[in-house]
Amino acid sequence: MDKMITSLNSRRLLLALVGLVVGFASAANAVTFNDGGTHIIDATNSYPLDPVIVEDSATGQPTTLIINTGGDIGSISGDGLTANGSSVVTMNGGVVSGTVYAYSESELTITGVSSSLDGDIHLSGSASLSFSDATLKGPCGTCSIYDAHRIVGEENSTILILSGNNLRVYVPPQSNALVDIRGGNFWRFGEGAMIDVQNGRLAL
Repeated sequence: MDKMITSLNSRRLLLALVGLVVGFASAANAVTFNDGGTHIIDATNSYPLDPVIVEDSATGQPTTLIINTGGDIGSISGDGLTANGSSVVTMNGGVVSGTVYAYSESELTITGVSSSLDGDIHLSGSASLSFSDATLKGPCGTCSIYDAHRIVGEENSTILILSGNNLRVYVPPQSNALVDIRGGNFWRFGEGAMIDVQNGRLAL
């Protein structure tokens, strides 16, 4: 009898854990903006549990997303933000956790001292980034430079850095990205490059 009770309790525990995992997985449903309009994320309209995707409309009109102070994308799930097509994302404040991806000809503008990103920024295609005043969060005090969050420029992307904190820029060998640096504080812990352009073009 004791063995049967133990077995039953084990099964109940397993089912509860499975349900918990499924619950977490279902919470992270992508929020997609793709109507060619303008959308605002702020303190009253945020998505801490979900990834956000911004895409052109079915007729090819670019969709615009504006993130203002108090806005939250992925602070709990860590799922990040993706910009596709010719979409435009402007971050004036708030928090984005997880990786930010910009593809094709999408445009990212990240500015404002209240803007904080806890993850990498990856650009590819002909995507562009303008970065000023915002903070790209660094790692813990004992982490190496290779664990720091960074801005990665691939293919023919463009990176313009006017100012900012805890920055690290990387352009891999196969890329032709343009990196234009006019200011900013570049994070460094121990050995390692803060600006690592193995190919592409660097303007200082």
